[in-house]
Amino acid sequence: PGCSGGRDSPSKTDYCYDPSFGNDVAERKSGEPEVDDSGGSDYCNSGNKCGICQGDCDSDSDCEGDLICYQRDRYESVPGCRGGSQDSSKSDYCVNP
Repeated sequence: PGCSGGRDSPSKTDYCYDPSFGNDVAERKSGEPEVDDSGGSDYCNSGNKCGICQGDCDSDSDCEGDLICYQRDRYESVPGCRGGSQDSSKSDYCVNP
């Protein structure tokens, strides 16, 4: 959180960060879609596939096209989306792989 890069790095390097920092780099990017879990728990499913930054999904098959279901913990940001780090729910969101 609060850093850019590192997510896809093969080095498996660990980084120190300030947990009080709050919003991460992805959340400060105004061009990215905001997370949306307005449908509630288990809104996304094989019969109602969700789009980018929509949730709550449980598996990749709950998401449209090539999107994947990003499993997250409370207050964890969502890659490629604005929001999440201030969210106390454990909603999971469809994101680009």
